[in-house]
Amino acid sequence: MEKQVLTAEAVEFLTELVTRFTPKRNKLLAARIQQQQDIDNGKLPDFI
Repeated sequence: MEKQVLTAEAVEFLTELVTRFTPKRNKLLAARIQQQQDIDNGKLPDFI
């Protein structure tokens, strides 16, 4: 027996969110990874 958790409309809404925000999210994650690598290599934050 298979139960549907989300309505078709909810799935469509989530699909739209993923389509809209994935590029921005990936860009932010890449920047965060680079920032962490800089910190790991001894770079101090700009505000210090």
